[in-house]
Amino acid sequence: MLRVSTFDLSNSLPCPFPSGYFLEFVEPPNNITIVQGQTATLHCKVAGHPRPNIRWLKNDAPVVQEQGRISIRKTDAGSKLRIQDLDTTDTGYYQCVASNSIKVISATGVLYVRLGKLLLFSFYL
Repeated sequence: MLRVSTFDLSNSLPCPFPSGYFLEFVEPPNNITIVQGQTATLHCKVAGHPRPNIRWLKNDAPVVQEQGRISIRKTDAGSKLRIQDLDTTDTGYYQCVASNSIKVISATGVLYVRLGKLLLFSFYL
């Protein structure tokens, strides 16, 4: 389930913006499935003028960074969310919200964390 939505702020402002102002996704977050204990990286690439601010939500709540496990980094093309040592509780809808003075856009990707296979060994004496 990949969902992209936009909200145009230009109609609510008293004066029109000069041409050349825009905001759009270059690459919205993808849906991914990863095994528990691994690392997931979600990318959100946007283009805009003025330069947009980007924030991440999980299930409609702000993503909280955790030292050494959950990090959000700005990139040249947008932002990336990295979650290490994945747990099944990390499964959810991750939304990238980009905004500038004329528009707010968002795109949602699903992260599904599945249990890994457990190897059982039998030792015979």
